[in-house]
Amino acid sequence: MELDQRFLKPKPLLLRYDILPFLASQLFLIWTYWKQYFGLIYFSIAISLLLSQLLLYLFTHWSNYIRGLVAFSSTTLEDSTHILIQSKKHKHKHRLWQIVPLNRNPLSFEYFHKKYVFDDSIGQFNKVPYPIGLTFQEYKESKSLSEELLNKAETKWGGNKMELPIPTFSDLMLEHILAPFFVFQLFCVLLWMLDEYWQLSFYTLVMLVVFESTVVMQRIANWKRIKAMRRPPQPILALRNKGWREISSDLLYPGDIVSITKKDQRLVLPCDMLLLDGSCSVDESILTGESVPQMKDDISQRHPQDCLSLKQDKTHLLMGGTEILDVKLGKDSQGMRCYVLRTSWDTTQGKLMRTILYSSDRLTVGSKEAFFFISILLVFALMATGYVVYYTMDDPKRDPYKLLLKCILIITSVVPPELPIELALAVNSSILSLQTKQIFCTEPFRLPLAGKASICCFDKTGTLTDQDFEVKGISISSGNLSESKSLRQLDSSREASLVIAGCNTLSFVNGDFIGDPVEKAAFKAIGAQLTENGINFKGLPITILKRFGFTSDLKRMSTVIRLSGNGPVKPLLLVTKGAPEVLQNLFQEVPVFYKNLLEHFASQGLRILALGIRELTNEEAMKLSDIGRDELENKLQYCGLLVLKSPIKPDTAAVIEEILASGHKSVIITGDNIFTAGEVALTLNYGQELRFIEIKSNEIAVVDNLGNPGEVSEKSVLCVNGDALPMIIGSDIFYKVKVFARVSPAQKEQIVNEFNRKHVTIMCGDGTNDVGGLKKAHAGIALLNKPVAVTKPNTPSLTSEMLELGDASMAAHFTSKKSTILAVKHLIQQGRCTLVTTYQMYKILALNCLMSAFSLSVLYLDGIKYGDTQATIGAICISVFFFFVSRSTPMDKLSHHHPPSTVFEPHIIISVFGQFAVQLIGLLYVNYITKPFVLKDDDFNPDSDFKPNILSSAIFLYTSWINAANFLVNYQGEPFMKKLQENAGLFKSLKVYFVVILAAALQVDPLPEILELFPFPSIEYSFQLAGVLVVNLGLCLGIEKTCNYFRYRD
Repeated sequence: MELDQRFLKPKPLLLRYDILPFLASQLFLIWTYWKQYFGLIYFSIAISLLLSQLLLYLFTHWSNYIRGLVAFSSTTLEDSTHILIQSKKHKHKHRLWQIVPLNRNPLSFEYFHKKYVFDDSIGQFNKVPYPIGLTFQEYKESKSLSEELLNKAETKWGGNKMELPIPTFSDLMLEHILAPFFVFQLFCVLLWMLDEYWQLSFYTLVMLVVFESTVVMQRIANWKRIKAMRRPPQPILALRNKGWREISSDLLYPGDIVSITKKDQRLVLPCDMLLLDGSCSVDESILTGESVPQMKDDISQRHPQDCLSLKQDKTHLLMGGTEILDVKLGKDSQGMRCYVLRTSWDTTQGKLMRTILYSSDRLTVGSKEAFFFISILLVFALMATGYVVYYTMDDPKRDPYKLLLKCILIITSVVPPELPIELALAVNSSILSLQTKQIFCTEPFRLPLAGKASICCFDKTGTLTDQDFEVKGISISSGNLSESKSLRQLDSSREASLVIAGCNTLSFVNGDFIGDPVEKAAFKAIGAQLTENGINFKGLPITILKRFGFTSDLKRMSTVIRLSGNGPVKPLLLVTKGAPEVLQNLFQEVPVFYKNLLEHFASQGLRILALGIRELTNEEAMKLSDIGRDELENKLQYCGLLVLKSPIKPDTAAVIEEILASGHKSVIITGDNIFTAGEVALTLNYGQELRFIEIKSNEIAVVDNLGNPGEVSEKSVLCVNGDALPMIIGSDIFYKVKVFARVSPAQKEQIVNEFNRKHVTIMCGDGTNDVGGLKKAHAGIALLNKPVAVTKPNTPSLTSEMLELGDASMAAHFTSKKSTILAVKHLIQQGRCTLVTTYQMYKILALNCLMSAFSLSVLYLDGIKYGDTQATIGAICISVFFFFVSRSTPMDKLSHHHPPSTVFEPHIIISVFGQFAVQLIGLLYVNYITKPFVLKDDDFNPDSDFKPNILSSAIFLYTSWINAANFLVNYQGEPFMKKLQENAGLFKSLKVYFVVILAAALQVDPLPEILELFPFPSIEYSFQLAGVLVVNLGLCLGIEKTCNYFRYRD
């Protein structure tokens, strides 16, 4: 069981813990009121009970765990109506406890669109099982579903429907209003209203409601967009009650047999299926990021007792959401038969949609850091509050209720109500900026992780190098090494040409052939033709009778072909191509210079495939359908080495150079030859010399190109093959490797996982083989190798745009519609910008809140306060400044410095508290020079309505200046973001703001009247106040620059 669980049933309304205890207390209070027992104690008890009940009620909305304790009672499975659950999986830890209703027929529940059913045999809930992992014999012998089986399937799985009810605006708005931070924001508004800040309260309330309404409307739009991702039901042939019937695709169940015909080309598959008979080409880019159409074969050639593996048998699987490009019928001339494996939300498409749907659950940036940071600020607020209480508690003129209100205002001032808005703006603005660069995100919380990255891992083919291959020629074995190194035309060897013509997965679609770029390039080079009727090589028809598809584990592919035409019946041929080191063990005779040739071509960065062929014996031909590939792939005749060149993509060299110069470690992880990958690394300036890891007598040895012992230095490109990987995992030498070659998809995942132990990792790849590594990385980005028209940049809004299914793939957290690794640079840039923007927001908010708390304490000591207009103007200006800060853009070039990994880095803490010390001294000095001019009447009421006062005016101008100065001083700028001057909105608004504050300090009309300022006693005082402002700005700027200098000095 992957869930923690508890069985519940609702309590009667009056017995709920948020009703019963308070009901008795409230009845007591009513009785005391009736008896006329009034006074402070009665009032305090009544208010305390009311607030306690309200708070407990709110907690039932904030925490389902508390709701389960308050509104439900624990019970047995038999009596329960609901279940309290939480996922045990680490990747779902952000999903708090959920209370979901239990269904009784069958006993089941749904958790984030996953269905769990009760298993009587083990007495616990498990995910609803699907017919996966059966033997191929069982799949082949599958029959049509009868009415009885259909009824059971409907009860168990519920059909192939991805129902997504759209919540109403009122429901979502209520959810947002009851969220903890929004409740706190409303509490702050209530406090300001009690202190008669009506304009400030109205502005804040409008801002909050507008923001939350915008978020709600965007969420509704996102839900509608996700709901529209799934294609509408379409007619499809299914085998029902021993006959073929056309049904709607949303009525399919696991175990159904369906038929896909030629007319169904361009069909988007409605669910996950297993190919039983026939073959097809499929476009899987929408799910996996793989731009090359995938050839899918049926299971007719698989051993009957082998079991289906979703990871290893992908060549037989058709995934929901992918598109059929070409259909080739098998024994059943009516259509291509498929077995339905998974439906609805449990398909591959459903998994991607769930990822997109719930990705916003984790759109937070360092929430634990934020709460800890606020806790520290709270300590200072309590100090300021204690100071006020200590000196005013015994003053008979002070109203205790007003004093309590002032103290609460001081304490709450260190928790900025705009914090969640500002953090959301920072992340969403960056996501929208990435979208303008054709980079889309399914998990926004990973964007700051990309900013912390210290290592970048790259696939080679299709990522660093192009997928459009150029055929250089073929190397034919001869008795002379130099002659063997001379490349010839492909058609100079008939056997090699037959291998190229017959051993492929190419398909003919709409007048053109599609498939693997290597196969397409070689196929064109020999002059072969592919038509709807099959393969034609120089007038010789070739028929593929059996295909053993390429797998990453075997690193080879084979087909059995028949040469047709006039004349006697020709024998069947087995044609094979694959990695040279793999086929070396399958050749009957290996050429003398085989290893030398491999090193010669690979050292030039060329792609090499070995070609082999042999005639099948009559016995093998007779039993072809029952013979496995292991029995056929042996004693091959060597046909030569196919040599191709894959040019390095545009932008690759420049991006790698910038990544290496920026202090990132970079490695290549590829399934290609170790020499080819090593040469690419040298070309991209990973180093100046190749070194290789070899395992000799279970010992790790480092050798050079010639096999002599070598040393690893900074300029070395250390390379290792996948077969040596188990020996170096966990050792120090592992982290020195720059090229991992001949690795399987599972090994790619293992390598990234190992790097994650010491680094924050980015992985970049382009296809299905990279999925494991992409998902394991802290930030994985998949490249879609398809041309795309660049759209005009979007204007960032308060909420990020939701992805559409074609924008994202299940392969990675980020998907780039541009095919070059420039996307990695953009991701790092924007990640750093997001990270730094977030931390500078923490700094600005911290300083503003601390100054707010202490300035309020100074005012409240004398029983005075800010004016409503003053507070409102200040709040509006700060909101504008924060909006412009969230629009910060990254530097065009990556810096060799790395951004802070936490807000508690020494230079940040020293800067914040250094600036605060300066600002606090300035506040006390302003108070000191102003106090002599404060005039109080004998009948002065310290808690009366606001009247302009020289102290309140001076403190207002000082704190207003400090609030703006905090933006100017703490704006990060270089080396991660563009300079303040390039953020035109923020720079210009700050200049205007500073001029206005200085003019107000110098009493320039009509500013004193607009800002509700008290006339200053003299021009000397005005200049003295203005001097304090300017000196304070200079000192704070000096502290920040000094801290940054020591943090980022070279």
